[in-house]
Amino acid sequence: MSIRPSGIILFSTELNLWVLAFTLGLENICPGIGTSLWLDFDAITMVLNVQTSAIGAFKDTRTNTADVDEQAESAAQKCVMHFGPNHNLALAIAFRNQVMPDAPAAIKLVDSLRKYRATAHKGTWNTRS
Repeated sequence: MSIRPSGIILFSTELNLWVLAFTLGLENICPGIGTSLWLDFDAITMVLNVQTSAIGAFKDTRTNTADVDEQAESAAQKCVMHFGPNHNLALAIAFRNQVMPDAPAAIKLVDSLRKYRATAHKGTWNTRS
């Protein structure tokens, strides 16, 4: 039985990829939120460093806390930056041509090897060991 190209195209158009971006502050308040979202909703989570304060335009103004809307917009923009024109996660080439496929450590699916082992196929886990 062979796979027809239309079946592959149909699969790729029906596949929905959920990417959720949130700040380091939320990760500190609710540790393990990324793992819970991945396990419960099958969503890829990105923990991003988002600026939480806004600097005033004049010297006499103090630093103001950025609104939640501004922080969410910044996280969304940073999340979109990690994707290429075909909506694939862009590879980052780091120092000494090291390939960083996880958006330079922003994507965190699990927070422990024990949780990863529970979700991985036995063959996948054995190749990792």
